[in-house]
Amino acid sequence: MNQNIDEEANTAASGLPVEIENALRRYVEIQKEAAALQEEKYRLRDQIGDYMRRKDAAVISPEVDGERLSVRNTVKTVVTYNEALLKERLGSNYKLILWPDPAKIKKNLPCVAPLLMPIIEEVGSPSQDAVKAAIANGKIDKDVFSGAFEKRQTHLFAVSAYRDRGQAVGEDAAGYDDGER
Repeated sequence: MNQNIDEEANTAASGLPVEIENALRRYVEIQKEAAALQEEKYRLRDQIGDYMRRKDAAVISPEVDGERLSVRNTVKTVVTYNEALLKERLGSNYKLILWPDPAKIKKNLPCVAPLLMPIIEEVGSPSQDAVKAAIANGKIDKDVFSGAFEKRQTHLFAVSAYRDRGQAVGEDAAGYDDGER
């Protein structure tokens, strides 16, 4: 109870305790500093990459300030297809150029899952929802799972500024495992 009185006495204009408002203020400052550092890293990367291209070197191993560094600079070609156009042009032959796309499989998993059942042991992993359902339906005894799983809490913490109708701008979100089991 004394803690509540102390917090009320130290409340900032935002309605938060002063130390929490200060923590948020510093957090936002760090976000801005991190963004500036990231931009600087991009500029430096481009400068070093330009040097390596001029020297026709994909890898260099300089010693800088007594530390041996390994610097790799490679270019990877990424091809993005106009799928609608190819589908129109190729018609039934469109299937000849397709390969499973994990992002599309994930997006369409409810439709794809039944097709995977014949090979589920090769491509599947235990699902928390499926485990709960099997126990609830009485198909599997919950004691079977004793010592056969690990449970952790993962937290998501995000701070962002709101502009124009509550739209988040410059969100800094990070998931982390706090090690709690």
